[in-house]
Amino acid sequence: MTKQLLSTSIAAPGFFGLNTQESSITLASGYALEATNCVIDKSGRLGSREGWIDRTTASTAVNLKGLHEFVNNAGVSEFISFGDNKVYSGLATLSDITNSAAISQTTGSVLL
Repeated sequence: MTKQLLSTSIAAPGFFGLNTQESSITLASGYALEATNCVIDKSGRLGSREGWIDRTTASTAVNLKGLHEFVNNAGVSEFISFGDNKVYSGLATLSDITNSAAISQTTGSVLL
């Protein structure tokens, strides 16, 4: 015969950190079995990650896969994004720089 399910409260989920070694049956409730979109502090505890900041409100038909801020030796920052087997520069207006001599690209990977 089955027992009634009881609810439990975990005050600080993942407080003890991420444990992928032990069985989930014997693991204390303070450990996390899976951690997504979180950070690990200096004490090894899991913490929530800060939110995302929209870098642009421009609408585009490009399916972007990633965005990187590049800061050159003079301290000037430039945003480089990639997706749909192309490399773009800029935020408000995306400039296609895929065929630039400084960029080599293979199946969605970007090599700068």
